[in-house]
Parts: sequence; C-alpha cells; structure tokens
Amino acid sequence: MAFDPEAAKEAKKKALGDSVEYAANVYDAIEGADAQVLVTEWKQFQRPSWQRVKSIMRGNVVFDGRNIHDPKRLRAEAFEY
Repeated sequence: MAFDPEAAKEAKKKALGDSVEYAANVYDAIEGADAQVLVTEWKQFQRPSWQRVKSIMRGNVVFDGRNIHDPKRLRAEAFEY
C-alpha cells in the first residue's frame, strides 16, 4: 500500500500502474502494516499521531529515509526506528 499526496496520480499512469494499491491518506496506507517506509517529507508525514499509528499498524518498524523524525521519541513510543 502506498500514499504520496503529490506523486500518486503520475505513478498510477506511468511507473507503477496497477501493481501498487494506493491509499487515500497516510493512516489508510499503514493500517495492518508490519512496517512504515518514509521516502518523502511532505507535511502529512511530519507530525503523525504516533498513538494512532501504533494502534493501526500490526508491526512497529519505522524506516525514515528522510530523517524527519526524532529517533529517541519514536523509540520511547515503542517503535523500532
């Protein structure tokens, strides 16, 4: 499942086609997920409700490829960062 507020429309048309399912928002994208992979730093990704994230993800792994989150805070929230 993927979510990108800026690139999803073009990705659907060109690069990824129907091989990826696109979510309507960040929370829909991570529902039931084992891990969250952040590869962009759009505003929607910068201040999530970590309690909500924890409640809807199956796992607790966060890969932050843009270094937009505080590792200490996420570890304190019981995420593997």
